[in-house]
Amino acid sequence: DTDIQCEEPFQLNVFLDSDPDDNCEYELVLLDTWGNGWNNGEVEVIIDGVSTFYTLTPADGVSNSFVIPVNHESTISIIYTPGDIGSNQEPAQNEYILLNANGDVVFSDGEFGTEPTNGLSYSGTAFCFPPEPPLNYSWTPVENLNNPAAQSPIVSGLVETTTFTVEVWQPNHPDCRFTDEITLTVSGALSAGTDITDCAMSYGLEGSMVPNGEWTAPAGADVTFANPSVHNTQVTAGTAGTYTLTWTDLDGQSCPTSSDIEVTFFDGVMIDPVITEPFCFGQCTGEVNVDASGGSIAPGTDYTYEFSEGTPGLTADQIINVCSGNYTLTVSDNYDCASTVDFFVGQPPAPIIDSISSDRESCLGFCDGQLIVYSQVAETYSFDGGDSFQMDSINNSLCGGFYEVVIADGNGCEASMDALVASPIAPEALFAADPVRTGLFDPLIQFTNFSEGNLLNDWTFGVLNTVGTSTEEHPSFFFPTIPGIYTVQLIITDSIGCTDSSRVDIEIMDEFQLFVPSAFSPNDDGINDIFHLEIQDLSPIEYNFQVFDRWGNVVFETNEYPTQWNGQGNIDQNYFVANGVYVWRVKARSSSTTARIERMGMVTVIR
Repeated sequence: DTDIQCEEPFQLNVFLDSDPDDNCEYELVLLDTWGNGWNNGEVEVIIDGVSTFYTLTPADGVSNSFVIPVNHESTISIIYTPGDIGSNQEPAQNEYILLNANGDVVFSDGEFGTEPTNGLSYSGTAFCFPPEPPLNYSWTPVENLNNPAAQSPIVSGLVETTTFTVEVWQPNHPDCRFTDEITLTVSGALSAGTDITDCAMSYGLEGSMVPNGEWTAPAGADVTFANPSVHNTQVTAGTAGTYTLTWTDLDGQSCPTSSDIEVTFFDGVMIDPVITEPFCFGQCTGEVNVDASGGSIAPGTDYTYEFSEGTPGLTADQIINVCSGNYTLTVSDNYDCASTVDFFVGQPPAPIIDSISSDRESCLGFCDGQLIVYSQVAETYSFDGGDSFQMDSINNSLCGGFYEVVIADGNGCEASMDALVASPIAPEALFAADPVRTGLFDPLIQFTNFSEGNLLNDWTFGVLNTVGTSTEEHPSFFFPTIPGIYTVQLIITDSIGCTDSSRVDIEIMDEFQLFVPSAFSPNDDGINDIFHLEIQDLSPIEYNFQVFDRWGNVVFETNEYPTQWNGQGNIDQNYFVANGVYVWRVKARSSSTTARIERMGMVTVIR
């Protein structure tokens, strides 16, 4: 990189990375179109501070060349002084060319009948690199270059710092390119400063300080300078946009005499958020659409929108599924100039349940409890957590327990509250019977009441075939001497009229009883001729009846019941027992208890 003066000529050079020679020979060629000499005109070549003067005489004709020894990286400067104007002699006829050791033109001046530049016309560095293969060159930017395709083009008329980039490639390999760059920093040039885009409508300018300067804007530009004669004045725009401002040296002493900058004025983006609140309290169903204006927006482009939160909508200026709360929105134009606005998304008030009154169910399990909902905004009511709704605010068929009561207003927005339907402590009927099974001969049963909450006691002995009742707490009862099962029911009533019941089955069993006559007279007179045996609660299984004489002999035996005996023997049908006393024995089972029973007795036979 190199510093140069404003509009100072400078030769750019690019070389392959090869080892240079320590020294080499440059060539200076002087030319005269008419061949009559330069008439005291001369070229001063300064090598590392040592000057040598060169000129053409009429004897030299139209040209002459001079060898100039240089070291690698010697400094070279050229100063041209024009000659006198005489007969057939004009400085515009003069021309000179500086060539490097490889025969490449380093610098030339006075071409095409143009007088060479008076004074310092070239300043550069000598290079002693060996000859290079054929290469192509491309320098950018091309402005201020005499030949952008040359290896060492001349920069002239440069008034601002510029970076030049060169691409080098072999002609047969155009896709294989090498790139390098050099920055020429221009010192002493008049400058209007750097272009400004700072998102404001007023800026402080920073032009070069000159004794007599002036700021101007194009005709019709809506800008105002606080003091156009001051290099660092303030400029303000009435209309946003980009303007070209010029800083001019009115004395014409600067290089260049004027300089331009582009200033972009920004009047701010106007933001108008259009808010749609959530439909119900606590929901996130809101929406925000933004109307933006102002700033600098090119046709076919749009602002940039940055919301603090929210779900993006179909377009960049929209968010959806918005909850109630505070939001921040920043909107930027094409120059990233931004405005920010804070806004609040509200929501409708929540429907309110003012209160709920509750009446307990009259008795446990009756499900006649009641809830009454009081709300100024409710239109429908739910007593099952929102599964179903009704128009009535009263529900009087509720069992005991907790309920989630939900109301809905005219918009369908809901609110809920828990409510309790209480249940009284239920009475509990419980009793015991002693015994629960008995025979016909002892049908007295004692009942013990273990109920809780029993203010009243109503006993029924025999639910299907009532044989008696009682209101005592612990009654006793004689059941009929009729075998069967009697269901005893106790219904108790507590102090608020709630009831409970309990049942116990009482079994009156048929007991084993034997009815045997003590005598009979088998004489065929039709009176008491047959011995009849009557047994109650007899099981026909394993039944046996025997009659013994006084010597223990079995005179009659049967397994059939009913039993009838006329005094006749079992084996000999013609045998009839004599009068006298006989012993009988019965072996059997009770049908109710299945117990084995054996009974004995005596019977007298009388004829």
